[in-house]
This record gives sequence, structure tokens and C-alpha cells, in this order.
Amino acid sequence: MSLYVITKKNYYKNMKFLYTLILFYFAVCTSKSDVVNSSTLNNKIMCGYQGWFTAAGDANPFDRWYHWTKDGNIPNGSNTHVEMYPDMTEFDADELFATDMTMDGTSAKLYSGRTYKTVNRHVKWMKEYDIDGVFAQLFIQSFNDSAYLNHMKAVRQNLLTSCEEYGRVMATMYDISGSAEIDFWEKMSNDWVGLVDSGFTDNSRYIKHNGKPVVGIWGFGFKNGVHPPTDPAVALSIINWFKTDAPEKYRATVFGGVPGYWRTLSNDSRTDSAWTDVYHAFDIISPWTVGRYSNNSGADNWQTSKIIPDLTEVNPLGIGYSPVIWPGYSFHNESGNPENQIPRNGGNFLWKQAFNSVDAGVNMLYVAMFDEVDEATAIYKIAPTSAETPDQGYWLALDADGYNLPSDWYLRLTYDIEKMLRDNTPSATIPPQPGPQIDITEPINNVTGTSTNSPSGEIPQNVVDNNIYTKYLNFDKENSGFTVTPSIMPSIITGIVLTTANDAPERDPASITIRGTINGLTYFDVVTDMTTTLPSKRFERTFFEISNTNVYETYLITFPTLKNSAAANSMQIAEIQLLGEKILPPSATITNEYYWSSVNDLSGLPIQPTPNDLAQASGTENSIVKGGIKSGFNFSSLFDSDTAGSYGPGNAAAIFIDEISPENDTVIHCDFDVAQTISEIHV
Repeated sequence: MSLYVITKKNYYKNMKFLYTLILFYFAVCTSKSDVVNSSTLNNKIMCGYQGWFTAAGDANPFDRWYHWTKDGNIPNGSNTHVEMYPDMTEFDADELFATDMTMDGTSAKLYSGRTYKTVNRHVKWMKEYDIDGVFAQLFIQSFNDSAYLNHMKAVRQNLLTSCEEYGRVMATMYDISGSAEIDFWEKMSNDWVGLVDSGFTDNSRYIKHNGKPVVGIWGFGFKNGVHPPTDPAVALSIINWFKTDAPEKYRATVFGGVPGYWRTLSNDSRTDSAWTDVYHAFDIISPWTVGRYSNNSGADNWQTSKIIPDLTEVNPLGIGYSPVIWPGYSFHNESGNPENQIPRNGGNFLWKQAFNSVDAGVNMLYVAMFDEVDEATAIYKIAPTSAETPDQGYWLALDADGYNLPSDWYLRLTYDIEKMLRDNTPSATIPPQPGPQIDITEPINNVTGTSTNSPSGEIPQNVVDNNIYTKYLNFDKENSGFTVTPSIMPSIITGIVLTTANDAPERDPASITIRGTINGLTYFDVVTDMTTTLPSKRFERTFFEISNTNVYETYLITFPTLKNSAAANSMQIAEIQLLGEKILPPSATITNEYYWSSVNDLSGLPIQPTPNDLAQASGTENSIVKGGIKSGFNFSSLFDSDTAGSYGPGNAAAIFIDEISPENDTVIHCDFDVAQTISEIHV
């Protein structure tokens, strides 16, 4: 048995398990405007969005589990079509659909792309991680099933509506894979005409490029499988229809998903020389690379043999170039291919492709894919460990290659890839702290004023209600404020946004003090009397950077001074946003168990200083042999009154530190929990 004492200040108060803690700090806020510029694809990352998942009981008129399973029946582990299990922990009950698989003794849940709230959640993630937008994939083959086609059109509409809410952009991409030569163009053109006539492409969130809406066509020129047309002249006429031959209102900038070997007319490309004219007709070329290489050295070779020569060819022709980058690949459940066929390698594979593209001079990227768990190319939130996947069937989790990663790791990487692309600052290594700052406050957070001296309609809760037209006002003036406990906890805050209220600029805070706590008993300074110069303009947001690396659960925010205290009768603020990061621990792996036959007094353990964040006092049967703990630590201080007592045979002790001092790492408050097996402990 081992007695583990977690002495790092980054402790999870309510988690009754032991873990190795990995921190992911937020970088200084560098995100773009809340609304993505929809006039160009330049300097943008676009993801493919399948949205093809359905579930029995969703809004569709059929009870089928399209894409989740091979047979359309309820998932049971043996009929699984997908490789990866989405992280479902953030989803609400009305988004969850029960399966015949189990997790922790209950039914494992999945989602449906038909549910607006789910698509909206995905687009919200795009905003939080600075992903510009998506191509809504629409397979022409799906036009043969009117009910399923309606599902895909509903997904497309849900994407556009959500892009309006979150300031993202989108476009339609027609995938001709598996389509019939005889009528694929009729189906594609009819859908496009209807889309334009409905005003869909006129929406401000529909991406434009070179003054026209963008349309994607994926599959021209592929020699394998069914990819019509076989005649390059037909393909060329279709591209030209969109570009110049259609009535003006239907014209578009054409984005072509083409074979990876398009330029050399080899390998995956048709070989007729006339296909070169087809590829050159596209306004933007996006060579498909999934499966074309399998490791970093292959990606390097692709850069030198494909990306750089491709750019040399297209740049003089004025053709845009958007390489496809992807995190990894596996298609075992559907095809029987090897498990984890092309490993993600903890994100290094994706990062290598992104770096190579930007380093070569690329100014737009296509990420395959946002949500495709079928072939394990999804970048959205995925189950981090195999323990967090259903009990039945094979699942590829993020820990498959030996990395402990949070579920949103690939969203975080994409955030920094977008920044690298936008700023043209290629970096060969993954940042140590990838990802954006987010507002960790929500309207549901518990907010308490420093006093009740506020009008009934201008209460403390208003500061986090996401409504700049309400406000918090306190007649105490100086040093008034509030405490807030974000539902995302624990957290590290590194910035704050203050929004001025509707009137009376003299009431605006002129300085701010922020203190943090974990147990609600002892507070520590985060910032003290920091000047907050706010504009006279009303409803204006101002960002202030905070230098902080400590973790807290609750924050006390006060305003020591006001802009014009003599003229003001109160303090007021419309909205605050605490920017930072929730701390995400991976599951623990506990090794080297030791057993004690009898320990009558824990204070008798030998205490030795150690730099380890996770220290242990350990012994062998019948004798204590060694101990290690933070300097200045005393075992007798680890037990508070509510844990005093005797634990009999068959129990063991684990110490959970609620709070330690950021200044000297000494214990302030802790919990005691029963864990593994020993003979007896007296406390």
C-alpha cells in the first residue's frame, strides 16, 4: 500500500481518485474578431463536417442509426461502424440517445446530427477554438434516399443558423463518391439552384471568395472507386457552369477536392492528359492526402514532392491551394483494417503536416475532418482514454499511443495551427500550452454580492448573464464587488473582460482586485488594485491581461476605486468575463503498492524534503522504510476533525489536499478518503 499525498496546488477538491496531473495553461488572448470575415478563404482553416449521424428517436422519420452502425440497428458493440467514441460529457439529456452498449453500468449514449442543439454545440466549439468554419458535406449518393437527404439538408441549415449565432462561416461541398454517372450533375445543379434561390448563399455567414459564394466539389479525377464523370470534358463543363456559364446569380467560386497526385496524373488520379485542364479550371485546389502517407517522414516527403511543386504550378495561374491535413486514420470496425492503422502520435502527426504546409507558403488549410469518427479523423472532443469508451467493441481512444490528453486536444492544436497560418509563423514543435482562452463564467454560475446594497433589478448575477444590457450596481461604491464560482472548475484565469454599463461613466471601476480560493475559507491575491481604464463609450468591452498560474475554484472580485467617485452614487458594471482554462486531469495509473501490518501514528513516518509534486510515504510489510513529502509538511496536519477516527482492517488512506498556499506549498485544508488495503490506521 502507498499513502499518496497530492501536494500540488492544482488539486481537484471533489475528485475522489488519484491521478497524475497535467496542466494546460491558456496563452495570452490572441483570438480574432468574434465574427469571422466571410469575404475570403485566405488565411482560414476550414474543416469538413459530415453531420451524417442519426439515432432512433431523433427528429428523422426513420429509426435508424446511420453511420454509427453497419446495419443501421441500435449500436451493441458488434455492429459498430465508427472507430472513436465522442466525448459526450458536455451533452444535455435531450441530446443523448441510449444504445445497447454500456459504460459504468449504464447505457452508453450517442448523438444525432439532426438535433439542432448538438450541431449548435459543435459550432460553439469552433468559435471557442478559433476554427473559421466548415464545408457541409453532401453526398450526391444520398439524394437516392429522400428521408436521409432531408436529414443532411437539416444539418446544413443547422450549421448556417449556428454560424450566424457564433460568427463562423460555412459552404456546401458536393461529394460525388458512389454517384451514378447518368444523373449526378442533375442532382447537384438542382440542389445548388434551390439553395441560391432560397437566399442561403446570400447569408452573411456563407463564405465568399473572389466576390462569389464558394461551392465545393469533391471527387473529380479520382480513378479508384466510383467517381463520375469518367469524361474530363464533362467535368470541365460543370466547373465552367459554376464559374461563368450559369446565370449570374448561380455563379460561384469552385473549390475542388482533387486527387493527391493531380499534378502528375498518377497514383490516385486519372491519367488522361485532359484532366490537367480540369484541375486547372478550379478556382482553388485541395489535394486529398488522407492515407497518402503514414508518419512524419512521409509528411516531410509529401511537402517536398507535392506541396512545393504544386504551389509552383498553381501560383502563376492564380489558383488557390488548400492542402488537406488530418490527425490520423483507422477503419478497423468497418473494413477489418489494422487497429490504429495510422497513429496520431499525440498530435505530432497533425502538427507536422500543418507546419510543412505553412512553411511551404500555403495560406489556407482544409482539416479532415471535424466530426468523422468513422475513419478516426475527427478533431472534435473524443474520449481521452479507453476507460471512457463503451465496454463493448473496439474503440480507439486518445491514449492509444501512450499520451495522456484531454478530449479537446485536437481542437486546441487546431487553434494554434490557425494562429500559425494567420500570422505566417511556422513552428516545428507543438506549443507547450496549446489552445485559446475562453470565458469560464456562465449565467448559471453562483454569484454573490459583497453586500445586498443593490436595486432589485441590478443584482450581482447580472455580471455573468451574457447580456450587456443588464448590469450590476452597488451603492457601497468603492470596494464593492462579488464572488463567483464558475461551473468550469478548478481553473486558471489569465485575463478578464469588463463591459461598461448603459449610463453614468463616473460609476465605472477604475481598478480591480481579484482573489481566489479553493475551499472558500482562505483567499489569495490574483491581482491587487490593477488599473482598469475603461472607455466613456457605453456597452464597450475591454480586455485586461492577468499574470497568474495558480488554480482556484471561486473568485472574489472587488473594485477599490471608481472613475469619478465624487460624482458617482454607486459602482456599476454590465458584464465580466473571466478568461482562462479549466484544468483537465487524465486518469491515474497507480503502481508500486506497499502494505503495512500496523501503523499507530502517522506522524511517526520519516519526513524528507522532495521536489516531487506527487509525493509518497511507503512501507513494506511490518516495517516502514521510507517517506517523501514537501518541505515543511507534517502528517499530523493532514487530518481535519471530520476525518479523525480509526480505519480497521481492509481499509487504507489517501490524502486529498483541498488547498495549499501558493506562496510556500504548505497545507491549509485537506480531506481524508478510504482507498486501498492495509491492516489498520489510527488517526
